[in-house]
Amino acid sequence: MPLAKLVCGECTNCIRNDYTNCENSEVIGFSPNADGGFAEYARISAATALHLPDGLEYLDAAIVEPLAVGYNAVRIAELKMNDSVLIVGAGPIGLCIAQWCKHFGVTDVAVSELNTARLSLAIETGANILIDGNKVDDPAAEFKRITGRNPSVIVEAVGVPGMIQRCIEIAAMHTRIVVVGVCFGYDQFQPMLCFEKRLKLIFAAGYSVDDFAEILKLMDQGRISGKPLVSHRIRLEELPDMFERMRRPTDQIKVIVEP
Repeated sequence: MPLAKLVCGECTNCIRNDYTNCENSEVIGFSPNADGGFAEYARISAATALHLPDGLEYLDAAIVEPLAVGYNAVRIAELKMNDSVLIVGAGPIGLCIAQWCKHFGVTDVAVSELNTARLSLAIETGANILIDGNKVDDPAAEFKRITGRNPSVIVEAVGVPGMIQRCIEIAAMHTRIVVVGVCFGYDQFQPMLCFEKRLKLIFAAGYSVDDFAEILKLMDQGRISGKPLVSHRIRLEELPDMFERMRRPTDQIKVIVEP
């Protein structure tokens, strides 16, 4: 299995085996030269391809990428066992981050979410505190009410305009805010509020070949699992209908297409 990009193998970073930062990379599925996973054939870079351990299935391999995004996020956040973590958003990435928090021994891991089906899955993936965003306006205040302390890390895993500012508003002094939700439009937030609260605003993106290799090892050992994230398994001919349903998602997390 490969990273989700084609790399040139010739730039300065590739020569150093730093394929994540290839200067001429093309993201698979977003380039005319790199068809995505629904194509009959897809090109990959041999330099970034890894062997799938015999004990794992193709379904496991399909979840390595979101697990790698979550792994990179907690690493960049410099997560420690005594941290308290509030994850805003229970999509695939938010749930992956909850699992990594549990893996690294974080005691208080809360997930805030509007979708009750996704929220209920958060317990299975590592959270010990569930916050229904339909009932609670300030998830950080609810976190403190339950645990007696403020979250030291807030993860923004939604990616809609206004969410970064909202996380800044609810954060306590010296909070680390990790942004993994991808907002494709323009957004605004108040830098002065970050200064006043001494916040650390971290944008987490990417992963490395070594991350993929480590995650495959942990999955093969049964210490990390992507299976709880798989909400649906569909046939290829069902894909157009599923895309339409996911315009207004209900209980979908990760949908696996089985040709």
